[in-house]
Amino acid sequence: MIRLKDCCTKEIKRGKSPKYADNSNVLVFAQKCNTKYDGINMELALYLDETILSKYSEDEYMQDMDIVINSTGTGTLGRVGLYRDISNMRTPYVVPDSHITIIRTSKFFNAKYAYYFLKAYQNELEKLGEG
Repeated sequence: MIRLKDCCTKEIKRGKSPKYADNSNVLVFAQKCNTKYDGINMELALYLDETILSKYSEDEYMQDMDIVINSTGTGTLGRVGLYRDISNMRTPYVVPDSHITIIRTSKFFNAKYAYYFLKAYQNELEKLGEG
């Protein structure tokens, strides 16, 4: 048996609480971006105030094939999505907010497999979560 954390290149954890701006070069991936049926919708993302960008290390920027799971919210908790760079045509950088957990698999573990596995159990994740 193998644990999911053993297949990842970074610690599985939630993002940070953002400070928003009217415009910037960084988007914030929020739970509303991770839609129930249609996957990822980056048009729903807001801009990050770049004055707080120093609080983010480089590995906290979202990368192609990151798995996202909504960490909070009645009706949205447990929602699973797969972030793709091609989903974001607005800015060069994206960071997750504190309501999203990021799973970044290692190159030795297929991210799509992990995504489809988690997606298959999305209903159970939604039922098990609290908050």
